[in-house]
Amino acid sequence: MEAITSISDIEKPEDRDYACSREGWQIGPETSERAAKVLKVPYKSEKGGHVKTLQSHLDIPWISVNVSYGLFLSDHRILSMQETELVVLPAIMTHNLRGPTYWHLRACLRVGMEADEVEAIHKVIEAVAAHGGKAINVQRVKDVTDV
Repeated sequence: MEAITSISDIEKPEDRDYACSREGWQIGPETSERAAKVLKVPYKSEKGGHVKTLQSHLDIPWISVNVSYGLFLSDHRILSMQETELVVLPAIMTHNLRGPTYWHLRACLRVGMEADEVEAIHKVIEAVAAHGGKAINVQRVKDVTDV
């Protein structure tokens, strides 16, 4: 909300877009199916141990599959799968989330990015984080072994 408010303060009226790309969205079987396809990209070789952990917190995987992935991260009408990874990866890395960083470094490779491109992106993310006073301590793309 803070970012949109700041943009709105300086946005010219002729540059405003009043369309809603998500109008009429509903969560249904097709949403879950689309999410499942996309979820296979970063997680296809995982053994699913996290599923046991989540069995007593079923709202979390429901939100992840149906909302995060189903409605947003699997809708490639706006951002391609590569572009989606370029948004998700820095958000995860700057929180020093080691498991998810590994999965999304791997996803970058699986959606067609080259290892040297992903490493260059990693360095930019580190530089931005350092500028904000934060150090990142996560795996690097060279650590991804199961592409």
